[in-house]
Amino acid sequence: MRIEKVLKRNGRVENFSLHKLEHSISLAMKQANAKNNAKEIAHQVAAELHKKYRKKVDVEKIKNVTCSVLVKNGLRKACDYYMFVWLHSKPAKTKKAIKRDGRVVQFHPVRIFKSIQKSMKQAHVKNLLLAGKMTNEVIKIIDRKYKGKLVPVEAIKDAIEFVLAKNKMPEAAKAYILYRYM
Repeated sequence: MRIEKVLKRNGRVENFSLHKLEHSISLAMKQANAKNNAKEIAHQVAAELHKKYRKKVDVEKIKNVTCSVLVKNGLRKACDYYMFVWLHSKPAKTKKAIKRDGRVVQFHPVRIFKSIQKSMKQAHVKNLLLAGKMTNEVIKIIDRKYKGKLVPVEAIKDAIEFVLAKNKMPEAAKAYILYRYM
């Protein structure tokens, strides 16, 4: 017996794909520089899903169980990246950022997601879908303004503040600003 059907967010029911699960876990582990076996983790997740939910499961339960298994395997950072991958964020055109000290570093959209998520948590708002939506808004602003060129870290921070305020999240914006200047 195994999980057979998945209820998607849009209401459609699809066949469960261990390959899709393994692929998303693999992407998250790659981003987190984790060396564990994504296939083994995916099988652990599938076994846990079957134990808890039998044949049919929704994507939210898959996400929660996957993160739980990643954390149990000492892969908390991979869990954070998985949450971002799970939100199906479009790849950013921007590839590099300029730090305040002048260093050029890789642009990591997941860092935007995590700072928005932390700010929302400080404001007692736990909504990963909204955090993902706002992350995508920030990325769109940056991509539109910098068109794939080097982006200063200050511009990223300004875009995050703007998006938090625009989405009527004053407490989260305040938490972000306080965190940013500490």
